[in-house]
Amino acid sequence: MHRFALPIRVAAAALILNSLPAFAQSAANFQALEKQIQDLQAKVDKLQKEQAESTVDYSGSSAAAAALIEANNKLKLAAGVTEMKLYGDLRFRYQYDQFHPEVTAANQVTDNRNRVRFRLRIGTDIQLGDQFFAGVTLATGPQADSNNQTYTEGYDNYNIYVDKAFAGWTPEDWGTVILGKQSNPFYTTNLVWDPNITPQGAVEIFDISKAFMPDDSRLSLKLISMQGVYEGNSSFTAGNDSAWQFVEQLKGTYKVNKDVSVTFAPGFQVFTAASITGLQNSLAFSKPGDAFTAPLGVQTQTTVTNTETKTVKFANGTGAQTVTITPVNTTTTTTITDPATGATRTVSTTTSNNQVQVTGTNFPANKALQGKTFVSTITTGGGTTTVTSPVGRTPAHETGDLAILTAPGDVSFKLDGIASKFYWDFAYNTEGSSRASNEYFLNTHSTEDDFAWLVGIQLGTNNRAGDWSLTTDYRRIGMDSLDPNLDEVSFDLSYINVQGVDVRLAYNFTDSLVGAIHFAHSWILNSAITGGEATTGAALANAKTVDVLQVDMNLKF
Repeated sequence: MHRFALPIRVAAAALILNSLPAFAQSAANFQALEKQIQDLQAKVDKLQKEQAESTVDYSGSSAAAAALIEANNKLKLAAGVTEMKLYGDLRFRYQYDQFHPEVTAANQVTDNRNRVRFRLRIGTDIQLGDQFFAGVTLATGPQADSNNQTYTEGYDNYNIYVDKAFAGWTPEDWGTVILGKQSNPFYTTNLVWDPNITPQGAVEIFDISKAFMPDDSRLSLKLISMQGVYEGNSSFTAGNDSAWQFVEQLKGTYKVNKDVSVTFAPGFQVFTAASITGLQNSLAFSKPGDAFTAPLGVQTQTTVTNTETKTVKFANGTGAQTVTITPVNTTTTTTITDPATGATRTVSTTTSNNQVQVTGTNFPANKALQGKTFVSTITTGGGTTTVTSPVGRTPAHETGDLAILTAPGDVSFKLDGIASKFYWDFAYNTEGSSRASNEYFLNTHSTEDDFAWLVGIQLGTNNRAGDWSLTTDYRRIGMDSLDPNLDEVSFDLSYINVQGVDVRLAYNFTDSLVGAIHFAHSWILNSAITGGEATTGAALANAKTVDVLQVDMNLKF
């Protein structure tokens, strides 16, 4: 095998000559020079040894060298893969929740909960040539709005689930199509979408600015569309239609200067009405959890009996007739209580009598019947009684009557050199009134119930070691404004009909290690909303106050 012959002696001589001072006039100069020569000789000896031990042929072509590298590479990729990136994160969390219900059930108390939790996510992004790409992420936790696992049940092991699995195509730099379970493609805050949710379906992104505007344009415009498979029912049972979510958003960003930009992203989302079963969200609005029974299952039946006694008496001698009529009205009320908890049935019966005696003497005499008395009794009522018990209800379509206008945005700027932004979000369900009656079975509704909004400010970002950020906002979530299966769980455990404040502080100990503290306090927005799915069934709004404290340590790799 031919080896690359490194002219070590020549190189060493050149280095020595270049190291000579222009004028070496003292013994100290020569001693220093001798030391440099000795160091250089040691380096030359090391290079010669490495060259002798090397098995690489440097005389071949670059193609041969690439083939040799490929042969020695232990990680084998498919021929079509041009780039693959591996990533992941591991988060440890302490969480304290305090919950006070608006309506307390018989077996319900104030909930104070302490949990130690973790989240692991491992993923890869794959580039398949210039136009195609794909990605997969695995995570702990089956819930759509949380990949957390709580340390519990001894030292049991924990499952791994598919968090993302998608493929995409970018035929031009202004157009992208993505299929599968993927990252949320929309510009949003955590008001409408929990940041952990990875929707599934088809997404199309049309970059209008790249298609029609010059490269140096300050305005960036994107049209983002999604056809989300919210729940695909495989049953042929009547009413088990698939639930789809259709979302359109126009995102615009205008760069005022190098430090200031404005983003505004109006959008609209609508759902097909379908029956939803078995969601595992933190506070799921789906069957069977959203079914509710009538309070205590009370039955009442009333039976009325009318009795009339008629006494006819003929006087001695004259045969004068005296008639006495005694009506008796008897009412029997039976109440049957069959508590939902399965307690022993209680039957209570109440009977009341109403008796008025009437005597009359203005009747014809009959001497033939003198001294005789006749009594007759007639009873009416007491027939068959039909009892209709009050029953609970179950929503036919959990995704019905949701047609939501959204308008998130922000103004980004630098405050004394610190990257900052003022941000907001807004949502309005145009069918809120119908949702209150049809899906939530509520008897009350106000326009305020159809709106959700937040305003907040963020100081700093978390990119490198030493970075910090502080985020705080105030928000209000109306009863009928959002899909309760999509809103954020960390703010108020996913309850609706609430208002409150949210504060987050994060610090980068290293580029990869971030510590964070999050606290949120929320309280009821409209206390007049009770019953239906608000405080029974799914109990989506049965939160008088909620406090959430989270302390995180997140390691990215």
